Amino acid sequence: MQMNDQYLKLLGATKYRILVYNGDVDMACNFLGDEWFVDSLCQKVQVARRPWLYTEGGENQIGGFVKEFTNIAFLTVKVGLRGSGEMRTGLVAVVQGAGHMVPTDRPLAAFTMFSRFIKNEPY
Repeated sequence: MQMNDQYLKLLGATKYRILVYNGDVDMACNFLGDEWFVDSLCQKVQVARRPWLYTEGGENQIGGFVKEFTNIAFLTVKVGLRGSGEMRTGLVAVVQGAGHMVPTDRPLAAFTMFSRFIKNEPY
């Protein structure tokens, strides 16, 4: 049985929701491979890929990106971005990136992500 067969079986039982997440600088399990895997499940997209925000130090931060399907939320946790919802690029952001250990690398973003999933709140 393939991995996607297991996911499709879980998705057939509608009481289950699935959270798939990655750090955007994870070199072991990169987000692109997991995004392709989730796309291969051919589930209906409920919310197109967009940034998800959380608050840190009284400022909105971009936690990463989310793409929501019927029973699946696929999230990437982005590098340390500052500012009121704007994307900033540059090498300096890479220093605070979320790697393989997202809760260690980005604890507040990870806590927000898990809390919203558990409480079934929007991203």
